[in-house]
Amino acid sequence: MKGLNNDCEHFEIFPPGNLYSSNTGGFRRWYNPPWFSEMVPYANYEPMIL
Repeated sequence: MKGLNNDCEHFEIFPPGNLYSSNTGGFRRWYNPPWFSEMVPYANYEPMIL
């Protein structure tokens, strides 16, 4: 990254499992395992159940 500092206008972090497509001008997910879900589960914390 230090070597590209003077040549690039800005840097962006690649999200995991994505690639950059110059055709669409953005990131595109290429790795879609069957177990992956964008949804974050939520449950009330109950230590006795744990």
